[in-house]
Amino acid sequence: MKKFVLFLLLVVSVNLFSQKSSNLGFFAGGSYYLGELNKNKQFYKIKPSLGLFYRYNFNSRWAARINLYGGYLAGDDADSKYEYQKQRNFSFSTVFIDLAGQMEFNFLPYRLGDDKTPFSPYFALGIGGAYFTNSIRPIQITIPFSFGFKFNISSKIGLGIAWSFRKTFTDYIDNLSNYKSIEGRENPDNKYSMKQLGDYSHNDFYSTVGVFVSWKAFGGKSKCKAYQY
Repeated sequence: MKKFVLFLLLVVSVNLFSQKSSNLGFFAGGSYYLGELNKNKQFYKIKPSLGLFYRYNFNSRWAARINLYGGYLAGDDADSKYEYQKQRNFSFSTVFIDLAGQMEFNFLPYRLGDDKTPFSPYFALGIGGAYFTNSIRPIQITIPFSFGFKFNISSKIGLGIAWSFRKTFTDYIDNLSNYKSIEGRENPDNKYSMKQLGDYSHNDFYSTVGVFVSWKAFGGKSKCKAYQY
């Protein structure tokens, strides 16, 4: 009986371990900013963005990943349809480097290279940090959350699309909260004076969108269906 229990535990352990696998990936796409110079326009002034990631798959539903992304962000009041922004005539640009850890959930069972689980939409949420080269507060904590779709193209390679937002805890990506030299700001006849200042109660966001390729580094599926999901 004891030998049977040990044997059973060994079989379960092997099956559980075989569910785990790792992927390496590369991302290419664009990045853009949301803040005082762009309140809500998606894909505004989109700039190049690149990234690398490592994904550790616990099973066909859950994975943990580490992302290292970089790109450009920019904004310009001249692009706005609002008169107060055109009069303010402010602009900025910066390079960002983003490092984050996320938990990823597949809405459908998915395994890279498995023709029985060939695709899935997914959602990811985590925490990270970012460095902005042209900000007076260059290092910031971020909350990245992502949506996407991934699918297999071979036994080792997968492709996908991803749209990710980074919530920050700063209003200084664009440096507008520190902008004190707006002409006419103290003029009582300037009806836009208060709107032209940065709104420190609303922190800036930035976003990346693009395609990625994943490569199965090691691991694979188990033949035991009891542990497949």
